[in-house]
Amino acid sequence: MNNLSLTVLLSIKGRPNFTKRWLDYMALIKFEHNIVIADGDADGYTKQLLNDSSYEKLKINFFEYKQTIKYIDYYKMVLTAIERSDSKYVMFCDNDDFLLPSGLDKILSFLEINPDHISRGGYITGFKVNGGIPTDFGSSFNLSFYYERLFRLEEPSSNWYSFVEEVLFDFQSSFYNVHTKESIYTIYNEIVEMNFTDLTVTERYYQLRLPSLGKVSYDHSAFHYLRQKGTSNSANWNVPLEILKSDMPSDIRKLAKKISSIIDEEDSKFEAHILNKYADYYGYYFSHTTLKYRFTKLFNYKLAFMNSSIGKGLKKCLNLYENYQLLSKVKKWSNGSIYKSFDDEIKAISNFITKAR
Repeated sequence: MNNLSLTVLLSIKGRPNFTKRWLDYMALIKFEHNIVIADGDADGYTKQLLNDSSYEKLKINFFEYKQTIKYIDYYKMVLTAIERSDSKYVMFCDNDDFLLPSGLDKILSFLEINPDHISRGGYITGFKVNGGIPTDFGSSFNLSFYYERLFRLEEPSSNWYSFVEEVLFDFQSSFYNVHTKESIYTIYNEIVEMNFTDLTVTERYYQLRLPSLGKVSYDHSAFHYLRQKGTSNSANWNVPLEILKSDMPSDIRKLAKKISSIIDEEDSKFEAHILNKYADYYGYYFSHTTLKYRFTKLFNYKLAFMNSSIGKGLKKCLNLYENYQLLSKVKKWSNGSIYKSFDDEIKAISNFITKAR
């Protein structure tokens, strides 16, 4: 495998401490693939940071793209990042996350000998620092989850009607897969044209559009991506306010019309199916996910308890158990070499995060 066959696309806006941590770790593991960094702040910080000699061996293509209009500037920045890649494959990464090279190598090797596939991913694992607070370094590190519902080995499903329902109710992220550059360029070019105002609709469009371009598959023996829990900008979103600020109904209609025109000649029938399933999904979503707005006092009591000394102690015990349970599961179903590579990489990241800085 040519190490220049892959480009990692890092789109950043804010959280400069995480950007530095990401670069430090990539330099530490001597990451050999190409990197394109797109800076949506365009404030000069990252540009200056890259002058550090610690990163001189990383193959970085950097540019700034000042984001002023939400979200079209973000979409255009991502499209520009894809255009700047001259590799056969591309993948996205966030600056608070880590790549696991052993799983990544397995995925790349598969794609090289299976040219009919345009995208492949593995398991995505999560971790917490200091119990889940939004910090870059800390005194404790623990694994917190992996997406066990990775049940679709290949996409699309044989029945596109059922696949729409699966994408909405059993979301299986392909965003962090390794993709062919051509496929992901096609998708983001369309996203720029449609200019969705709601990112959740963008995610669903991405998930539905990708397998219409070719085979998408998942490796149940590869862990290639590690996500930090508690740092997402969306964690503190006021969901009802975000919906009011967006034009979600129009976004969903645009998604349904575009996907149905690609998938089914009887596009009006399939378009109606997508809209109906979206209606079912939001009926479920609002009745389950927004309970904190209906039971505000109960929700605040829960927060107060979790922030008390008893709650913090309980959370620490749960984190340790969660870490142990996850490692035990991986060890049980994986063979020795897979588990050893995974365990070694996790220990290296844990040591990197918890050592004194």
